[in-house]
Amino acid sequence: MCIRDSTERDLDFFESLPITFRYEKEGYPAFTCCHGSPVNTRELLQLDSDRTKEVLEEIDTDYLLAAHTHFPGISRYQGKTYMNTGSCGIAIGDPGYAHAIILESGQNEWKPEFLRIPYDSNQVILDIFTSGLYDMAPWFLNNNLHILLTGTDLTPELVNLAAKLQEENDMGAKRWPHIEEKYFAQAADSLKIPDYTFLRYIRPAVKEDTGKILELYHSMIGGAAGWNEYYPGIDTIESDLSRNELFVMENEDGELLASISIDADEAVDSLKCWNQTLLPGAELARLCIRKEYQNKKLARMMMAYAMNVLRKQGKRSVHILVHEGHEVAMRAYMHLGYEKVGECSLYDMRFVCMLSLIHISEPTRPY
Repeated sequence: MCIRDSTERDLDFFESLPITFRYEKEGYPAFTCCHGSPVNTRELLQLDSDRTKEVLEEIDTDYLLAAHTHFPGISRYQGKTYMNTGSCGIAIGDPGYAHAIILESGQNEWKPEFLRIPYDSNQVILDIFTSGLYDMAPWFLNNNLHILLTGTDLTPELVNLAAKLQEENDMGAKRWPHIEEKYFAQAADSLKIPDYTFLRYIRPAVKEDTGKILELYHSMIGGAAGWNEYYPGIDTIESDLSRNELFVMENEDGELLASISIDADEAVDSLKCWNQTLLPGAELARLCIRKEYQNKKLARMMMAYAMNVLRKQGKRSVHILVHEGHEVAMRAYMHLGYEKVGECSLYDMRFVCMLSLIHISEPTRPY
């Protein structure tokens, strides 16, 4: 259910719910549970802050369990304990992971186990667009996409600057959520938060894309990847299309921004450098980003999309070949979690062999 589908009865129900509760079970210490703080759902209780210490003094239990800050952790004050679960959806500083806590009882105490669970944040990003949620508050959701992709949270700066811009231009102070979209857009531009609208346009390529894909490939001739007028060419594109393993990103104007393929090259797949314990694996190849859109996280998103396809195919690892001397690509792949596992000579060229595990979204222990 989303807000636009909610009835007055639904809203009244949510309004009637308490913002905090006391958990009690015979033989166990009681604890206070809330989202922000016991008095305000939006209050941020940072670890070891003076305000957190005040709240611990005010509650009538020895334990406080909260969230909202999106930072997991634990702090203690005068015999009382504050535990923050972190975020199960948008973890700050930890993109691609969900946070949770399992509490285990000890001798008159609760012992927390903090979980860090990989999950399919790429699917979450796609769902934000397909559900219509993005269109309800584009720039606020765009900021959430920025956190999901980079782990960097600029939410306070974005909201405060947008409010300031609206006050300066409309001669009246406004607070979120009563800030107009245009001021969020101006604030995001000042803070250099990219416009991630184009992420909704990643899709499997079709035959009609052939000309645009070839043009994109040819724009990279002479670069560090070692491509030329013959490779990659029409035959390569047709082969990838025949296996439904070529994917593209385009913008609202239909301009092709990026492409990536899942390759089927026996010569590459049979190299001895790949970890045999991580089979089945697959090769990602021909990642290509239009030059004016490079360094805007498109490569990360294309890789994540392709990795998700491989995950659904049951693959356990992914490998790539990087043209020897392509240091920019090497650093980028290492930043994405790839490791150098060897070198090889193929097609009269030298390559660096790189490998990455495909993370399966399973908790570190069962619930």
